[in-house]
Amino acid sequence: MLLEDTPKKFERLHPLVVKTGQLLLSEELQRFLCQYPEVTEGFSEAFFNKWWRCFPERWFPFPYPWRRPLNRAHILHELFPVFTYLPFPKDASLKKCFLLQPEPIVGSKMHRMHDLFIVGSGEAVLQLIPPAQCQRHCQSLATPLEPGDIGYASAAHWKVYVIARGVQPLVVCDGTTLSEL
Repeated sequence: MLLEDTPKKFERLHPLVVKTGQLLLSEELQRFLCQYPEVTEGFSEAFFNKWWRCFPERWFPFPYPWRRPLNRAHILHELFPVFTYLPFPKDASLKKCFLLQPEPIVGSKMHRMHDLFIVGSGEAVLQLIPPAQCQRHCQSLATPLEPGDIGYASAAHWKVYVIARGVQPLVVCDGTTLSEL
């Protein structure tokens, strides 16, 4: 669904994909990697080889052991400001952002997500698999994802996987709508 067609109220039972068209620019990604390296995974040293670009935010592009805990809800809204206009709970938060390389169809790797995900750049396929007790009357779903797509599927009702496709690397961020305890 398009951003303007997004429901006003958040419903946890229904899977949702919002087409925002707002991809993550390389400058935004570089700034994010410098500020929050502890919430990234799979980014090669090529992204960090110019660590001096992280000044003045960071002295070095790795987490400090004495650093305060991260406000992951704030990071999600900072990286993807469109969340301000979406019906997700205000405490929706970012878990990690991944860089996934497209792989051949044979041996294709599915990456398990929490209940909320955002495609920053690249192309992917969303795979929703119902739980075993529901498979008699529920079907799996596969749909293509594009940069800027934001999705939600209840982890209690679906297994959520994202698979990189195409030729460009995929940057996908995994989050949750559930409050951190």
